[in-house]
Amino acid sequence: MYFYKFRNVDTNSIISLSNSTLWLSDLISFNDPFEGTYILNDEFTESVIEFCKGYVTLKPVDKETQSNILNGLRIKKGADKVEIIKALIKKDFHIMLEHIQKSKVLCLSEGSDDYNNSPITNNLMWSHYANGLRGFCLEFDAISLQEDLNESTKKTMATFKIKYQKKPQILNLSDFANSSQIFHVDENDYINNVISTISTKSIDWEYENEVRIISLSDKNLHKYKPSSLVSIIIGEKMPLDKREALITLIKVTNPNIFIKEARLIKDSYSIEIV
Repeated sequence: MYFYKFRNVDTNSIISLSNSTLWLSDLISFNDPFEGTYILNDEFTESVIEFCKGYVTLKPVDKETQSNILNGLRIKKGADKVEIIKALIKKDFHIMLEHIQKSKVLCLSEGSDDYNNSPITNNLMWSHYANGLRGFCLEFDAISLQEDLNESTKKTMATFKIKYQKKPQILNLSDFANSSQIFHVDENDYINNVISTISTKSIDWEYENEVRIISLSDKNLHKYKPSSLVSIIIGEKMPLDKREALITLIKVTNPNIFIKEARLIKDSYSIEIV
């Protein structure tokens, strides 16, 4: 299995290639206007309401502290126990959500040895992310790259395959309440549900066959071993001076790498790799 990273030819991509580094971006910089979108069902089920009434005890506090808590939760004075518990759980939910959505993310496309059914021969990928065959694509061994990036930081890194669907992911506050993060009614770790807000996209993007490596590290730049880079695929329309400079750089920094070309197939709308 291979991971692909399409690049324009610019200062950042050349420096990154020469230093064997990859940039993990913030979600706010992504091109999908629906990035991070989700639907929250914040109604409690009857079973969660009954659990709150029967098994959850609120710690007694003085009137001033109570007033400050209610104001902080934006609920009115006189709210019953279930309303207060719901507001507290909703606050914890949004703290977890904010933490996940502030992750650093590396976007890649997944493919195999069969280039005919891979993003590497997809016209839109070369058009959107490699300047219409004027850029290049890095082909990584998927397992080796993940190992390299995990070694580059002490923080957690995880890989998720993007799920494409017609509507945003639905998250249920009751499920979060029952999870191992709150009531421990079940052993579900709800963090995976929250991660789905950044690993779910519209079916319009399905052609990308995207995988994301998500990091909780504060740094954006991470190194990989040159041996993890299997080949570099140069777009047919890359200007000659840039092509020559790129090949010279590759031969110096990674002499064992395969150099391939993505080119148009005559009398068709297809791309082949040679």
